[in-house]
Formats: sequence, C-alpha cells, structure tokens
Amino acid sequence: MAQRVVRDLPVRYRLTDAADWHVTLVRDFSRDGARLVSKQVFVPGTLLVLQLGPPLLPSALEVSAKVVWHKVKETGAGQEVEHGLSFSPSETLTRRRIHEAIQRLLKPPPMGQMVGGEWKDKRRAAPRIVRNFTIRYRSPGDAAWRVTTLRDFSRDGARLVCDEEYAPGSAIDLQLGMPIFVSPVQLTARVVWQHPVFGHKLQMTEHGVSFSGMNATLRSAIGEAVDRYLHHPPPAK
Repeated sequence: MAQRVVRDLPVRYRLTDAADWHVTLVRDFSRDGARLVSKQVFVPGTLLVLQLGPPLLPSALEVSAKVVWHKVKETGAGQEVEHGLSFSPSETLTRRRIHEAIQRLLKPPPMGQMVGGEWKDKRRAAPRIVRNFTIRYRSPGDAAWRVTTLRDFSRDGARLVCDEEYAPGSAIDLQLGMPIFVSPVQLTARVVWQHPVFGHKLQMTEHGVSFSGMNATLRSAIGEAVDRYLHHPPPAK
C-alpha cells in the first residue's frame, strides 16, 4: 500500500479544459492520489489539474488527476465537498518528485541544533505568543492600509488571516499596534506559506510571515513585546 501523508496542504486546481485556478486544501495524499476539499462538486470521472507547490514542493508541479469519489459534508459555513483523486502522472520525473515530497514530510523535522556543544531546542528558541492584536497591512507601494487580527507572533514572524491571498515569497508591509508600544511599529514581512481558511463565511486566507530587514530598534521592540506577554499572560476570564 502506498504511504499516505495525513496533513492539510494548500494546492491550486482547475478543470483540464478551464483556465482559472482555484485554491484549496488536500487533507492527505500519496504517490497515487489525494483527498481534496472544495466548495464545488465534481462527479467521478472528472479530470482535474493540480498544482503542487510549497511547502510540499520547493517549486510548482502540475499533476493530472481523476475524481474517483466524492462526499458532501455540511459545515457551519455551508457545504464542503471531499473528493478522492487518482493521480495519472506520465513522466518519471513527476512520479519521483511526488515520492521525494512524501518521504520528506514523513520524516520528523529536526527540532533542535548544536550550539557550543549543547543541544538547543528550536521550539523554545522563538516563543510564540497566542494573542489577538490588531494589525494593519498592505502591499509595498500601496497607499491604503487594511486591518486584520494577528493569530500569534514571535520574534521572527507572525500568523495572520486576511481576505487577500499573498503567494509565498510576497512582501507585505505591517503596522503592529500593542498596548506596550507608544506608537505602532512598522516593519516588512515576507510570506512563507498560506492556505485557505475553511469554516469561515467569507473567503479568507491564513498566512505565515517572516519578519525581514529589522534594525536593532525594531528587534528590541518586538523582543520586548514577546517577553512582556510571555511572562505576563492576560488574566483568565
């Protein structure tokens, strides 16, 4: 039996005879196929094209697939449809890249590194603060700011949800306001990953961003905020 990776991963898909791409998630996948969710219903036998990319693959790869089965599920946000897909890659290189991606995801990632002869746990190297703070964001060069809420943040980056979809590698200007700051802190971030948010009434996308180009002042401000909220959590309600 083919090894199966059970993990939500973002993919793009389209009908073989259509030009428009759509963004969704695969719930799990193997070298032979995948389980894809969408708002659309595709009957068995429908032919699709999937575009696999980061974090599954370092660069985009298009794979032909056929719908084998589908199941309609009712959620709080409406109808969601699961589809069982069978891959039909004809090229040996395509099969090899899918196999390598599966092996990489099945292997547990290293959670630490040697520093001065001592093992340091990376999970504690950058503590993450799970707090909802208002944040303003925009694409570089845009004049208008948009407002959203942070899901969490650390010294190195943050997780935010917005109604725009920024591709991995995109730059975003952020303006972060917290009670600890005298005035909002403005910095630049780069999108590392993104995936659609299901169960939401609006079409929203969650983004993982990495802070970039920070000077000593910005690093100090973000570090101070992390330390403050790490050691002084909000009172229980």
